Amino acid sequence: MNILNNYALQGYIAHDLELKSTKNGKTYVSFLIKVNDHYYDKNKEQFIKRYMTVPFIAFNQVAINLYKQTIKGQKVLINFEIFTQDRNIDDEHSFLQVNLKALRFETLESKNQATDRLKNTLQEDSKEENQEDDKEIVSKEEIIEKETDAEEKIENEVHNEKDINNELNQNNYKNDYSIENTDDFF
Repeated sequence: MNILNNYALQGYIAHDLELKSTKNGKTYVSFLIKVNDHYYDKNKEQFIKRYMTVPFIAFNQVAINLYKQTIKGQKVLINFEIFTQDRNIDDEHSFLQVNLKALRFETLESKNQATDRLKNTLQEDSKEENQEDDKEIVSKEEIIEKETDAEEKIENEVHNEKDINNELNQNNYKNDYSIENTDDFF
């Protein structure tokens, strides 16, 4: 084993594992690890937590042990190496495929701890979604109330405008009449 090509990554098993076999009879499991990542959002002026998904493959006894000892969502530490394979698309085209091969792993929490953590996370997410839904309902009610207020203001303005027009028309009629009357006096 080349010590320069030996890496470690801590993360969470992203899905239930499925043990498979190659054409040559080698046992393997391909799986994804979700890894915490943070980035700075300039608009919000804060760090945002997100997950990256990293694909791995494990062979033989490492694959069997991963399958038996881990569950979806469990926190693990994976020691791995990078290896490449030539892949042929057809006679004229090929590409180099980069793979991450799990050499060893260590569980950083028990299956029960992972299950409990996932349940708590789901409950917290559900509470947050309910709070967001409540905020949306309130905001929709506020919007309806504001729209109703705006419609009432428009109606009042229309009525006021009609009243003003009626007054102006009456005044114009009076002014016209008074002008006609004054002309009669001259």
